[in-house]
Amino acid sequence: MGLINLIAKTYSSLKLNHLDRDHIVYLQQQRLQRLLRHTVANSEFYEKLYKGIDIERCRLRDLPVVKKPAMMENYDRFVTDKRLKLREIQDWRRDEKNDWKRYLGEFLPIYTSGSSGETALIIYHQKALELVQANLFARSSLANTKRPLYHYTKILALSLLGKKVRTAAVVIPRGNIYPIFNVASPLLPLLLKLRILTSVDPLHKIVDQLNEFQPDCLISNSFFIALLAQEQLAGRLNIKFNHPISFVAGGGELLTEHTQKVALMAWNKKVQNIYGSTECYTMATSCRKLGRLHVMSDLCIIENVDHNYNPVPKGQYGEKLLLTNLFNFVQPIIRYEIEDVIGYANQSCECGIPLPTLLPVQGRTSDFVYFRKSQGGYEKFHPYFLIVPLFYLNDLRQYQIVQTERNELTFYYVPQKNSAAIEKEVTHILKEALARAGLERHVNLKFKLVDSIARDKQSKKYKMIKSLGAPLDLDTAPDTNTC
Repeated sequence: MGLINLIAKTYSSLKLNHLDRDHIVYLQQQRLQRLLRHTVANSEFYEKLYKGIDIERCRLRDLPVVKKPAMMENYDRFVTDKRLKLREIQDWRRDEKNDWKRYLGEFLPIYTSGSSGETALIIYHQKALELVQANLFARSSLANTKRPLYHYTKILALSLLGKKVRTAAVVIPRGNIYPIFNVASPLLPLLLKLRILTSVDPLHKIVDQLNEFQPDCLISNSFFIALLAQEQLAGRLNIKFNHPISFVAGGGELLTEHTQKVALMAWNKKVQNIYGSTECYTMATSCRKLGRLHVMSDLCIIENVDHNYNPVPKGQYGEKLLLTNLFNFVQPIIRYEIEDVIGYANQSCECGIPLPTLLPVQGRTSDFVYFRKSQGGYEKFHPYFLIVPLFYLNDLRQYQIVQTERNELTFYYVPQKNSAAIEKEVTHILKEALARAGLERHVNLKFKLVDSIARDKQSKKYKMIKSLGAPLDLDTAPDTNTC
């Protein structure tokens, strides 16, 4: 990409805040047309899907909807680079030794369970990944605010001269956020001093590392930001955030009022909300002035629709969204169905940024699971220690882990095929995960084959894990935090 290009991409993201709406719409349409032309010319799947459609004159909503199963079932025909073969990528990705590498030296394949709980593989070319990283740097590190561009010139110059922004990312190992930082552009260290921590490590270890590193900026999932804020309030964590562009950013799940409250108490900072998915890493980010989510219209198009794919008016929540990723030319995501509940706001944000804004996202929350210890008291775990190993199980279509009793988990699953071996493989994987957590003798596993996984009635989302929540007598019982 080159240093000049990296800076150019960063400034391109920043300049968007200074354009008017007509320019933003024009830029979006130009990128959409370029994407459609490239896709039809190079993807057998889309060439057949769009047969008879004039892509030069049609509206976006005239194009068919694409769903995750269709993408995965036609993967080799779906992608635009013929070197990419699903089975070969899966075999390569399964080897942990490749976590720090790029596939074929150019590509980054990432697993996602998504809101449907169905495993999918999304692959980015290095150029697209660098665009994501430049965008994150511009709209998080340099703040999503409407300031004069010379303000950012000064910060970029200081970063290049050695006063780099110290950024800590506390992420799930091998999760869908981890690769963005793990396989970073070799030029990104010219602007940032990056420290990657894994959220499955003991909390005291993470706290010690953060105290030693003293980050200017902190990025993690919402649940873990709340946990770290509580550590700061307790005096065990001592992050000062002295840099002029210091920020705390959360993504990957619903940013709750509780997280915002404890972050304000701990650091006097609002958490910047980053809304995205593996299919499009940055779909919206919140402004610092009012905290409203602004859609990144130069990177994606988000359609808010009902169950029949009809557009939903502004000010109302829909039942799903259709995503068009404007920068992934290798695996085109065009009118791709995601089971997220969103809505567009009626009015523009008073911060002055001209990008459209969303109503508060009705996303998933991740519950901790509490298990009773044999000697009394409880141990607390984040469910990702069970979920992450299942990302790489190709024959599993959908699943849900339900804590049916305090020390009992029931695994509901939908296999890709009628595979008799799937339960045996899942049993092995989950028992290994329980053993690593020291729970193999305390937690009973049950399995149930089902036709489908039902959505959560309240959130209308597919919950990958259902916890019983904290026990009522937790306050009087010894508690070990294992995250």
